Amino acid sequence: MTDAHESWESAQSAWFSAGDEAALSDFWRVHEASLQSLSLLDEAGRQLIGRLAGAWGPRSGVGWSQLVPSLLASHELLAAQGVDLSAWTQACLRLQAELTPRLIDAHAAEPARLEGCLRVLQRYAARTLETVASAICGAQDHLLELQRGQLEQATARFTRLAESGILGILICDFQGNITEANDSFLNTFRYSREDLAAGAVGWATMTPPEWKHLDDVAIEQLRATGKSHPWEKEYFHQDGSRVPVHVGVATLNDTQTIAFVLDISERKRLADTERLQSEVL
Repeated sequence: MTDAHESWESAQSAWFSAGDEAALSDFWRVHEASLQSLSLLDEAGRQLIGRLAGAWGPRSGVGWSQLVPSLLASHELLAAQGVDLSAWTQACLRLQAELTPRLIDAHAAEPARLEGCLRVLQRYAARTLETVASAICGAQDHLLELQRGQLEQATARFTRLAESGILGILICDFQGNITEANDSFLNTFRYSREDLAAGAVGWATMTPPEWKHLDDVAIEQLRATGKSHPWEKEYFHQDGSRVPVHVGVATLNDTQTIAFVLDISERKRLADTERLQSEVL
């Protein structure tokens, strides 16, 4: 154990008051003597309580100034093994249950001294759980910040895609209505924002009858898995002509879907040209 006067300031500022110094020394003597004989139920409990006990105090040359870092290091190792705050709570309760009668046996003849030891034990357990809980909350906050950053990046990529003019993006329902559409989709089929707001733009009415069966298959897939296999179909242009498209759809919730529509007219024209050339040859 490191020098008590040298290391007490760190412990005092972190977990204890100056009045706890003598009681802490009494407690620690009983605690160290009890480590090898705690009644542990299984290997998992033995490992957790062993790490918890090892993090408590200046053992193996670790001074009081390293109390919190030692405890946090144990928490990080055990967290990787699925040990959560509930398990730490159970470990603290077990240690309290094991150490309390030992402290009573050691200091029953001196009530004031015993009271000080039990006070230190309670404070020790409470601050341990506070430290672990703070670490868990900090890790969760960090994860939320990472997720927020990833969401912002995904949103930015989606916005660039929606505004690129390459891909039509729609918010639809299962009945054939389109509630939102980007400029790329509206421009491809020569609809206006006013047409969209008036309900004049709908995927069902834009679909020629011979393609309806593929829409029905896609709806079954959406209801079953939340997404459809991409497929080719045609939409009516506002002027009555047909536009070949490649469509992919995913559900947003129980009533809404998001659809991605790619105009493949140019690809079809190139394929037809190549076919005609090959027939001539």
